[in-house]
Amino acid sequence: MKVLRKKQIEEAKLRKEMLTKKFNLNEDAFNMEVFKRIALFDNIIYEVEQENDRLVYHCILKDNHILNLLFVSKYEEDWIEAERPCDNGNYIQAYTIDLQNNATEIRDIFLDSQNGYLIRTDDVTIIKLL
Repeated sequence: MKVLRKKQIEEAKLRKEMLTKKFNLNEDAFNMEVFKRIALFDNIIYEVEQENDRLVYHCILKDNHILNLLFVSKYEEDWIEAERPCDNGNYIQAYTIDLQNNATEIRDIFLDSQNGYLIRTDDVTIIKLL
């Protein structure tokens, strides 16, 4: 377990570097302490990390009720293709929680930056052309 956690921490550092470069983020853009000071968010982060051995490395609150957790899973084979920030787009996989109705899901979300910090802009919509 400790070996996995060390690998997840290194992977999270890599992802933060990628996101910082891509979005020109501030040095403190990934400060989790703001979220961990709020008991509700701290409990959610703890539960998500305990469930299936995830490492949450960033939180984005959208519209004051959708909490988006950027995470590293325990599945190393998914890190490069599925979980890392997309090179040719502005989306990433996140664990999302709608705090109003307690709905959770893992989904791709669009990212952008505002004042040097990550924000979620909108959900990825896939259009199938016939």
